[in-house]
Amino acid sequence: MEGIPFAKQWKFWNWSEEEGLQDQLGEATISNIQFSDDASIFDKKEGAVKVAE
Repeated sequence: MEGIPFAKQWKFWNWSEEEGLQDQLGEATISNIQFSDDASIFDKKEGAVKVAE
């Protein structure tokens, strides 16, 4: 599925409610992204229950 935008470079940061964004913890690069045409992967699985909102 060409043309689907997807973040390939990720950075992970330490964060706290008091100070907000802090030091960078790490980073990752994602490659070889593949999408499935099988819509059944989103079907409700047997035994699945709704989580309270």
